[in-house]
Amino acid sequence: MAEVETIVIAGSGCAGLSAAIYAARAQLHPLVLEGPQVGGALTQSAQVDNFPGFPEGIRGSDLMKRMRQQAERFDTRFSSTSVQQALLGEKNQKMLTLSNGQTIATQTLIIATGSQANTLHLPREKELLCGKGLSVCATCDGFFYKHETVVVIGDGEEAYKDILYLSSLCTKVYWVPLKRTQTLSDDPGVSIRQKENVECLEQQVPIGFSTDSEGLINGLQLQKAGETYLLPCKGVFLAIGHTNSQAFKGFVEMDEQGYISIADKAVCTNVPGVFAAGDCVDRRYRQAVVAASMGAQAALEAKSWLREHHE
Repeated sequence: MAEVETIVIAGSGCAGLSAAIYAARAQLHPLVLEGPQVGGALTQSAQVDNFPGFPEGIRGSDLMKRMRQQAERFDTRFSSTSVQQALLGEKNQKMLTLSNGQTIATQTLIIATGSQANTLHLPREKELLCGKGLSVCATCDGFFYKHETVVVIGDGEEAYKDILYLSSLCTKVYWVPLKRTQTLSDDPGVSIRQKENVECLEQQVPIGFSTDSEGLINGLQLQKAGETYLLPCKGVFLAIGHTNSQAFKGFVEMDEQGYISIADKAVCTNVPGVFAAGDCVDRRYRQAVVAASMGAQAALEAKSWLREHHE
């Protein structure tokens, strides 16, 4: 086995690259495992207008490119692999089995693997997610649909929050719950159904999207009782949950949905020397600027931990 790494960062989104910048400047010589989605989920955003320092906005892929270049400037190393399994080894070393079959050891580990939004697996979803009218983040993209008609697809707290947020911006919000047995008395959406510009379309199944000559969404195809029709709208928001990396299951504590548990007001997991940052932890905000902040915290905590436990 090769020499033990000082710090390994799993993930190359805002949290991972922010951690890399701080760790590299602290002379920790970080190794970033870029994962299956290089640059993280933000690379799918056509326009990012809420990241400080870019008054004209910036493409998500360009923002991540700049952050990577900044990390490289301080000699961060990158590997186009991901963690398949993590275990504790001798002397409390973290043993990581990578997607290329290699096993490495590290003194500290920052988990910044993000959270992948679930989709409906309908035709053209990937294409339409790139600024063409389909979104998985109402807080990020809702502003672009001010005074327009939009659709929220999903159930539970996530859909509830998206509907409340969008109803304050949009002229009309249609809600398509996916749970077939949902009733007015057994879900948290009772109050939002009372909002004048929100309409619930129960027992209806999304089957596709309609687009205009420029490839932008102008309608959602729905099916009800075997009949298909087109619901005109400008944007469709998916609120059907997120999938988190399973590579660290059984290694660090997680909740029932796979989000990594951390200490209050910190980024420390239950495993000494292992920290977590970004959307793999944050189920509430899931914003790039929050993830970047957590990445910086994780690197600073790792530096302090190394100072206490290693020469």
